[in-house]
Amino acid sequence: MATIWDADILIWTATQLTEAWDRGMETSPTLKFFPYDLLKAVRRGTSGQDYRDLRSALTRLAGTLVRTNIRATGKRKTAVFHWLEGWSEIIDEAKQESRGITLTLPQWLYHGILQQGGVLTIDPDYFLLTGGVERWMYRVARKHAGHQELSWQFTMRQLYEKSRR
Repeated sequence: MATIWDADILIWTATQLTEAWDRGMETSPTLKFFPYDLLKAVRRGTSGQDYRDLRSALTRLAGTLVRTNIRATGKRKTAVFHWLEGWSEIIDEAKQESRGITLTLPQWLYHGILQQGGVLTIDPDYFLLTGGVERWMYRVARKHAGHQELSWQFTMRQLYEKSRR
């Protein structure tokens, strides 16, 4: 099952797509990139172990099944998908270096990212948070802050229930 740390890949991917969309560039659910660029952007190291950890994270994302409801105008849509449709990597055998990774997002996730207001920006220092609870709390606060007329309020019970979803 994918972890909160694996979500960094999805956050980075969503950022790449929304930046391209905002610049009027053509987008696709399939992204090609160098693993070094992703690792640096999410504030990870670039040792051999970091590359192996990235590959493991991609595999977990491709294997984790998600059931969710997706925004839809005037109706509710339920979707079941994996976080990634799949991924592949080309390795130069002579140099034992990556020549690039290709990942494909499921259509539901891809369209959800590109919907108006579908993705909120995250401060780059988010990736410096070392605890999973801290990362989760940041994302909950980021989602709700600024969208409440009378400020943002949760009871401990509501926060607990939100954590179980």
